[in-house]
Amino acid sequence: MEAFLKTQHAPDASFEAALNSALDAWSIGHMTLQTNDAKELPERAAVTKYRKEQLANSGIEAALLERDASRAIRYRSLSDTELRSLIND
Repeated sequence: MEAFLKTQHAPDASFEAALNSALDAWSIGHMTLQTNDAKELPERAAVTKYRKEQLANSGIEAALLERDASRAIRYRSLSDTELRSLIND
């Protein structure tokens, strides 16, 4: 999962791109827990298939951090419906 995130990191990524990278990273981490081969990243098609299967039966919980040096750190919870509209299938 860490190796995947290193390849996906982009400081100027859109929220949609960051969300999809996070879901793929979660899928890779979850898939790795179920196998003995944690050294190699799964194939992209396998990650996509696993993610679709899991999202068909699960909800998404997330929050958005707002960091502004002039104010205290704040966050906003994001609804499952709001997030699903941004997911690339």
